[in-house]
Amino acid sequence: ARLEREVFGAILHVVRYRDDPEAWTADSPEVQAIVGVTGGNAADVPGVLALYDFPDLEAQASARWLGGGAARALQFTAEFLKGERKIPDVLDDYSIAVNAAWVEMAAAGDCPAE
Repeated sequence: ARLEREVFGAILHVVRYRDDPEAWTADSPEVQAIVGVTGGNAADVPGVLALYDFPDLEAQASARWLGGGAARALQFTAEFLKGERKIPDVLDDYSIAVNAAWVEMAAAGDCPAE
């Protein structure tokens, strides 16, 4: 459980990018951490991040995203892939793995983001 909290806390930390994108430079600890996980060139990371729109925690927890929308999208994708015979089975419910629990914890200050 501790590892899960640390991993999800680190992922949620990326949402902070939206607060001060100029601080995310090739030499910043945040960009260095991304390069440490993904590889690549640190000088490219700020430009790549700028291409994304990171929703805030409230939006992430909403019904559109982790409050239901993402699980439904995964369900539809799984059904399509099963129809294409790319996967053998489809779960009845993907919300057990795709939900707003971690985002809600972070919003409440109960998930490490460092």
